[in-house]
Amino acid sequence: MKDLIRKILGIKEAKKTTANLLNNDILDYTVYNFNQTQFYLYYTISMLGGAFVASIFYGGLFKVDGAATLATTISNTVVMVAGAIIGARVAIPIFKKSLIDKRNMLIQLQFRDMLESLTSSITSGSNIEKAFGALENDMTAQFGKDGFMTIEVEQINQAYRNGIPVEQMLIDLGERTGNRDIKSFANVFSLIHSKGGDMRTIIRRTTDIITEKVAISEEIETSVTSNKMQHKIMTIAPIGIIALLKYSADMFASAFASMIGVVSMTVALVVFVVAYRMGEKIVDIK
Repeated sequence: MKDLIRKILGIKEAKKTTANLLNNDILDYTVYNFNQTQFYLYYTISMLGGAFVASIFYGGLFKVDGAATLATTISNTVVMVAGAIIGARVAIPIFKKSLIDKRNMLIQLQFRDMLESLTSSITSGSNIEKAFGALENDMTAQFGKDGFMTIEVEQINQAYRNGIPVEQMLIDLGERTGNRDIKSFANVFSLIHSKGGDMRTIIRRTTDIITEKVAISEEIETSVTSNKMQHKIMTIAPIGIIALLKYSADMFASAFASMIGVVSMTVALVVFVVAYRMGEKIVDIK
């Protein structure tokens, strides 16, 4: 059923796993696939929203003396189906990006906690390999067996037992997450581990930087929350006003259904989309 819906809408589902250095299928954190509940929820919202907006902007065409004709019924059906398809194609990537961002924030928090545990182990005298071995139990206790860092540490230890250096697995983790902090740490770790250096200080400093970045991100998010809400309201409000005008007075409905009305509505729709995209970039402070 899900595959049929994707095929009809023309939406391709990317593979959510990729092979790591052990040739094990591991999660690709740059890709998000809905579970069954999310799939039907987000696709329903997207399609109904698209159909609703399309009917507001392009519904009610080909009326004669204010009365609906067969052509009106056919055009309304076509408009709503097209709107549902376009709505899904536009909204689904937005929903997925939002979920990926939330997951990546969780990964960053778990990675920070992992580094804190790693620092504690190294401070107590363990070498890198033993410290990562002890991490597996720590991560399981903190995040459970299905935690992101629990799985990653398990893979790192398995790789080490198979002769794959820890730094290579960290670099692979950075590539799969796309997280700049993890990539930077992996590169520094690789350099220090191969040439020698104060690993404890490096890990502690990295942990402090990530902690500071998370705190700043939370402050920024708190500061722009009201602006994001205003942006969403300002995006939806014009559509609501048009719907109110169109369905509250036949005069407005007839004007919107005319050739000039259709052109004007198309221009307005383009303006709404451009304004939404610009607003998203303004409130998306990194």
